[in-house]
Amino acid sequence: MAKKGVFSSRVFSKEQNEEINKKINTWTKKKLVQFIYDFGRELDKNTGTTEITEALESFDSILREKRMWRERNKEAWNCLNKWKNYRKNLLLWDAKLRMKKDGTKYLADKRGTREEFAREYAEQILKKIKKNNIAELKWKLGETAADYDWYFAIAYILKQRYNVRKPKEPSCCYKSIEEIPCSDAALKAGGLESCTKASLKRLLKVMIECETDLLSDRIDIDRVFAIRWNYKDSVYYVSKKSYKAIKSECADRVQCIEQMQKRCQKLEAMIERKINRDL
Repeated sequence: MAKKGVFSSRVFSKEQNEEINKKINTWTKKKLVQFIYDFGRELDKNTGTTEITEALESFDSILREKRMWRERNKEAWNCLNKWKNYRKNLLLWDAKLRMKKDGTKYLADKRGTREEFAREYAEQILKKIKKNNIAELKWKLGETAADYDWYFAIAYILKQRYNVRKPKEPSCCYKSIEEIPCSDAALKAGGLESCTKASLKRLLKVMIECETDLLSDRIDIDRVFAIRWNYKDSVYYVSKKSYKAIKSECADRVQCIEQMQKRCQKLEAMIERKINRDL
C-alpha cells in the first residue's frame, strides 16, 4: 500500500475518494501520468496560459535527469568497489606467488613435508592475509579464535599454494562522470513515471486542491527541494540528497576510481617485476 498510496482529497466525499482511488489503482503509471498532463492542460485552458503544462514538463525533465544522475552515481560506486576488490586480489595473488615460491624451495631443500611448511608459514599468512583483510578465515564453533586461526591458516596454505592465478582487471574505468552509462530504461522513461503511484496520487491531489494561479509554483523543482524534500510524504518522491550533492558525490567517486586504477597498475607492475626476477 505504501507504493500505491491512497488518493484522498477534501474536494470529494469519502465514498467518492474510495471510488477514485479504486479506479486509479487499475491504471498503469503511464496512464496516470497522462491523466495528470491532460488535467494540467484543462486547467491551462481555463486561465488561457500554458504555465501548468510547462511546469509539469520542466519538473518531469528534471526528475528524469536527477534519476539518471542517481543511476550514474550508483554505477560509479559499483565500479569503485570492483577496483578495490581487484587491489585485494592483486595482494592475494602476490601472497600466493610468494607462498608457492617459498613452499617449492622448502620441499626442494627437503626441510620437511607440505604440512610442516604450512605450519611454519601460518603466522605470515595470518598477518599478510587475514589481518590486512585480503581474505577472510572463518571461525569454527567450540574452539578458541587462536586455535582456529592456526588450523585454517594451515588448511588455506595447503589448498591455495598451487591455486595461483592472476586476477582479472575490472572492465569499467571512468575518467569523467559523462562517461558513465545509463540503462536504456532510464533513458526512455519519463521523470514522473519513475515516481511511485502514491506520489502521483499526491501530485494529483495538489493539482485538484491548489488554486490554479498558484499551482505552477507548487510544481517548481527549486521550491520542492527547498521546502518539501525532508517531508516523509513528499509530493514528488525525490531523494533526500539534493541535485547538486548527487553530482558532486558522483564526481568524487570518478576521481577515486582513477586513483585506485593507478594504485592497482603500480602494484601489478611491481608484482610482474618480482615474477620476472624469479624466472
